[in-house]
Amino acid sequence: MTIQEPSTVGLTKAAHDKLKRFKDDGCFGELQDAYRFAISLAVAQGIDPSSVPKRRKSHHNF
Repeated sequence: MTIQEPSTVGLTKAAHDKLKRFKDDGCFGELQDAYRFAISLAVAQGIDPSSVPKRRKSHHNF
């Protein structure tokens, strides 16, 4: 199976707000670190990019 990978990375507002809370609580030094964690977790769990909601906003370029 071939998967077309997205060219940008983004999160829904709800997911962004959760990562921001983690950062504010001291779990991550920078919000970009939280984004990297979220991306790594999605890859490790085998999330299909086409199954992610289309309504998301890019906050960081990696």
